Amino acid sequence: MRHHEKTVEAFARSSREEPGVLGVVLVGSVARGTERADSDVDVYVVVTEDAFLRAREGDRISYTATAAATYPGGYVDVKLVSPTYLARAVESGDEPTRASFVGARVVWAEIPQLGAQLSRISEPGPEFFRPRCASFIAQMRLQGGYFLEQAEVRGDPYLLAWASLHMIAAADRALLSHHHVLFRGHKYLREMVGGLPSLPPGHERRVAQQLHAPTAARGREITRHVEDFHPWDLPRAGTLSRYIEETELAWFFGTIPPEYS
Repeated sequence: MRHHEKTVEAFARSSREEPGVLGVVLVGSVARGTERADSDVDVYVVVTEDAFLRAREGDRISYTATAAATYPGGYVDVKLVSPTYLARAVESGDEPTRASFVGARVVWAEIPQLGAQLSRISEPGPEFFRPRCASFIAQMRLQGGYFLEQAEVRGDPYLLAWASLHMIAAADRALLSHHHVLFRGHKYLREMVGGLPSLPPGHERRVAQQLHAPTAARGREITRHVEDFHPWDLPRAGTLSRYIEETELAWFFGTIPPEYS
């Protein structure tokens, strides 16, 4: 929409005058062409390492800017990144970070080959998704096959809700990884799963029922259908070890639990 483009142009002009700014990258719905008339404009502003450090010290890594907006209620949602941030995102960025660069458009930049670097962030390849499938299947099995059962045995409504949500999230993220689709965040999860080209029969209906009234029996049904959907590369004998290593021992191995990565 033209008013979004005018806002991008105005913000880009003003950013060129800011010390330490190396470029502006348009992301989000405006970059992908899925914006509404009232959507905000999402950008990454690439800054020098010193400028990034100063912004972090001043709690200004992320902020909203209204001065450049050319439409009522509009604003620019700004996130600062540095060259080191981008380099690390290529190597070890989590899924929401990688997904945030899908469809990214370089508005201007003083960094050579920035567009190619952004593509490497947002298109990690099959080798990125394969181990994630196994990780989320391990989580799904434990949440749906153990913690939900324990919740009913203990009569614990908190554990029932917690295990149910974690089981659904793990099942859904296994399905996303199977289709090589990056997880954007829980705000978008149902929409993303619903848009996949194939799902276990009745998956969305079962998930809706589980969310409305969680039970161990429904949880087992969801996990069974996800298990049957694909020959997942994780033998059942390795499930507990995989789960413990990636959750309870993440602190020891210096890793991040899959659900946060």
